[in-house]
Amino acid sequence: MRYRIEREDDYFSVRQVETGQELGYISSETFVDRDHGLINGYRIVNSAGDELAKFTALNWADPFIFAPKIIAMNEEYQEFRNLKGAVWSTDLGRLERRLGALLADTALSFARGLFEASNQGLTAQTRDKFAQSLAALGYMWMISQGGCFNATTGKEEPYFAHPWPSRPRLGFLRAALVYGALELRIRYPDLTDAERDTLLGCVLGWLADALANEQAELKASLH
Repeated sequence: MRYRIEREDDYFSVRQVETGQELGYISSETFVDRDHGLINGYRIVNSAGDELAKFTALNWADPFIFAPKIIAMNEEYQEFRNLKGAVWSTDLGRLERRLGALLADTALSFARGLFEASNQGLTAQTRDKFAQSLAALGYMWMISQGGCFNATTGKEEPYFAHPWPSRPRLGFLRAALVYGALELRIRYPDLTDAERDTLLGCVLGWLADALANEQAELKASLH
């Protein structure tokens, strides 16, 4: 049984992978500490609304790593009452397909932008679409760094499922190449393998640059 974080519209959900059942969530909070005043942190909460753990800047731990483990332990303690009657999901690869779609969307926006720039000029709609797709990829990269917790083995596994279920799970970069290529092949069957690889390489390069810039800005703000 596997557990991982998923990003919803305005919060981070903890789901059991095989059923897709939401079993808890991460709640960002500001806490009052007697000695340190207001400090930022988060709570890990189960589906009944019970707080299972609380972390602050004083005892910080990565919520994307710890939340799936804590929820998994809570489910086992409760004898999996929230999973009784749950059925195996028929859409196990939806996040993997979402990753592929985001890569294809980003590549398409860039290609459209090049065409516009060499003709009537880059439109705000194309520019914004590119930025939105790249930001969504950044969120998926961030969440995937926490991996997927396998409660059966007690080990961390890569976040994404392999297209062949019998093969090992995939980290972000490998999954992006695999599912990005699959999506581009469906949308644009006339592209050659070399052209698909070039597009995917460009998108992942832009993402790496954007993440590096964001991290540099964060470090600068802390000094």
